[in-house]
Amino acid sequence: MNVTKGDICSRVAKRTGIQTNDTKVVFDAVLDEIFTVLSEGKRIEIRGFGAFKIRDRKERMGRNPRTGVAAVIPQLKVPFFKFSKDALKIFGEKLINKSPAEVKPKMSVIKKESEMSPTATADRFNT
Repeated sequence: MNVTKGDICSRVAKRTGIQTNDTKVVFDAVLDEIFTVLSEGKRIEIRGFGAFKIRDRKERMGRNPRTGVAAVIPQLKVPFFKFSKDALKIFGEKLINKSPAEVKPKMSVIKKESEMSPTATADRFNT
């Protein structure tokens, strides 16, 4: 079963108490910024999760799978993601030791606005 962007937004909304539509707006903005920064050729590091960067693929010889004719594959810039050691450790523990139903995230969850101080709520939306 695939998990869609809408599914992730719904799950985040449920965990945080924020409206699903609001989480979609934030999720879309984060993805847009990731694409923008990568298109500028910069590296993105999300501590505890991993890093995105652009890699150069050199020009190489390949074959057309239909005809078998040799062809030059031009140099490309491709996005690449590498998980952090912490993320790999958490991911490995979840795969080896537990079923998906038993898995609970180890990272802290954003508190609901009702549980936050008024300044924390304001700070969260002003940064």
